[in-house]
Amino acid sequence: MLLCRLPYSCRALVNSVIERQYSVRVSRYKLDAYNAKVSESVKQFKEERRQEQRKMQRELFAKRCMDRKERAKILEANQLENEKTTLLREEQLKKQEVARDAKRRRGDQVRTAIREEELKEQLKIIKDEIESSRNFITRDTLDKRIEEALNTTTNVEFAITVTGEKIFDE
Repeated sequence: MLLCRLPYSCRALVNSVIERQYSVRVSRYKLDAYNAKVSESVKQFKEERRQEQRKMQRELFAKRCMDRKERAKILEANQLENEKTTLLREEQLKKQEVARDAKRRRGDQVRTAIREEELKEQLKIIKDEIESSRNFITRDTLDKRIEEALNTTTNVEFAITVTGEKIFDE
């Protein structure tokens, strides 16, 4: 109403100002609506992201639990394998010790047999020496031996051939 009384040029100016104000209001309304939608989208995105993170954390926790269970199973299997290996090693050491004892006993038997053979040889040598010592000339048998030597004649005039035969001069 007030506009009707104004001249046309002023009216246009006022109308443009009003239109601008209206346009600013509409723009602000649109901007507010846009900002509200963006805020809603951001909230929705953040909520989805939180849910994904929670899901990933649950999966990671479940995986860690499974890893712990698997690790426990692996450790248990490793422990069993170590026990088996220990038993096998102990058996092998026992076998080696038995083999060493058997080898030591065989060595002892061989050494004993060698000692016995040496003793037999030494006894034989001693017996031979005793037997040959009976023919030795001692002070007691000196007169007897001198008489025997004088009573027996020995021909020392002979030659020995290549084959070892004695040839006497006749």
